[in-house]
Amino acid sequence: RGSHFSYFREISKNKGLINVIFHKEISNEEIINLYKNCFAGIVILNKNHETHNIPGKFISYIHSGLPVFAILNKGNDLINIINENKVGYATSSYELSYLEKKMKYFIELTENDFDIRERSKALANQQFKTKNICNQIIKKFK
Repeated sequence: RGSHFSYFREISKNKGLINVIFHKEISNEEIINLYKNCFAGIVILNKNHETHNIPGKFISYIHSGLPVFAILNKGNDLINIINENKVGYATSSYELSYLEKKMKYFIELTENDFDIRERSKALANQQFKTKNICNQIIKKFK
């Protein structure tokens, strides 16, 4: 689902891609099982966003131990979170030749860094676990 769902489905169809599947929406149970067969997660946000945005799909990727390749709006905190915690690669560049180089780097990274999946899960549990977030909020009000 999303603003470009139909657009990407049409491109895939026109190019005759047979290894791409589009679903309108997948239940959380199905997503967790799907992630077990995935190499990595990809997050792409509209470059015109003006606020920080941490998409739910990013959180679900790292909870599942998936490294993430992210193309995000400038100034998005998620760029530093991903790169500093070494759970993938994130950039605010939308320039195609740059992204091609960085995607190759990302693939190499995920194939050779045997701890990246564990770091992803650790980051999820440390910063994005519901119980921990609730405790932080309660602590602020005490």
